[in-house]
Amino acid sequence: RQSLSDQLRSIAQGAFADADCFPAGVSPARAMQRYVTCQRISSGHVRHMAGGSALASGRYQVTSWAKKPADAAVLAERLRERLDNGRRGGIGEAGNLWAVNAIFLESDQDTFDTPTDATQEGWHGVIQDVTIWHEESTTPQ
Repeated sequence: RQSLSDQLRSIAQGAFADADCFPAGVSPARAMQRYVTCQRISSGHVRHMAGGSALASGRYQVTSWAKKPADAAVLAERLRERLDNGRRGGIGEAGNLWAVNAIFLESDQDTFDTPTDATQEGWHGVIQDVTIWHEESTTPQ
């Protein structure tokens, strides 16, 4: 079974074989033309008066980065096609496996990472917010 990063990497490589996935804020160490970043924005846990419901949701920001705006758009579209209410099953690491019920694309927007000096190129990006609904363990009553 694959972690969320592994799932995103696999989807991105379906569009571009050289694409990779990193935690948000981490730039690739090697020269790349395109990559994806991911970070958890927030989590929620569904409850009722008798206790936990074993249902939770996490909101994640997935950003497709590329030197060319068209490549960023292709990565983002591939992620949308594969994630928006289309991914169910296990995601996560051994011992922390989520049983995913649904993934929804909530919003998306374009962005640009401006170079810090004239020797660098800027990065074009598409930011996508996704909500992942998954099962979680509950505390016995």
